[in-house]
Amino acid sequence: HDDNSRVYHLGTTGLFAQYLVEPMPRVVLSAGGRYDRLDLDNTRDGGAKLETDFNSFSPKLSATYRLVDAAGSADRPSVNIYGLYSRAFLPPRRPSSLIPADVPLSLEPEDIDNYEGGLKASLLQNRLALEATYFWMKHSGVVLSQRQGAFFIPTNDGEQLYRGIETGVSM
Repeated sequence: HDDNSRVYHLGTTGLFAQYLVEPMPRVVLSAGGRYDRLDLDNTRDGGAKLETDFNSFSPKLSATYRLVDAAGSADRPSVNIYGLYSRAFLPPRRPSSLIPADVPLSLEPEDIDNYEGGLKASLLQNRLALEATYFWMKHSGVVLSQRQGAFFIPTNDGEQLYRGIETGVSM
């Protein structure tokens, strides 16, 4: 054993719930969320112990409108438009071995916000499925490494933006 060995204990808990409702014909609304708890114990051989936990609730909301409703018949096509918002988090972690072991990290979880809207269709007696989706995603609190002398110290200063269009066809 050397004095720099560590023992990590990680506990995770996740709970998910979702509620669907059809307030009128052709409209489906969904609300849900996930609660996560992460417990981390980090013990050094010298007896020093660091305990930390992270909690987060990640909501998800969506709405779908059936433009063309198959009404329970596989012979008829269906066409739906939808919109969705979701949020997620990524717990902090020690991203590099180039950080001195005695440097305390004050990292926060990274957050991801996602918006999307699109069209989904089913044709030819459900043998052909088509979809097109526009998405916009913002990832904030991204861990960046700032150089301090010979070491790199992580901070939550980064942000990434994603946007695009996804399409798909399946048979």
